[in-house]
Amino acid sequence: MNAIHQHALDTHRAARHAVPAPPFPGTLDAEVWRAVLRRLRDRVLGGGRP
Repeated sequence: MNAIHQHALDTHRAARHAVPAPPFPGTLDAEVWRAVLRRLRDRVLGGGRP
């Protein structure tokens, strides 16, 4: 089963249980990468401490 099939199944389950549908695969990738880079930057720079 690939990501598209899993998304279709999850969307169907969400509709049956009256809950919000999950985001389409890849939608949050940029947000995740930004969070990872921000965390690495904070670790390397010491959290903005001098």
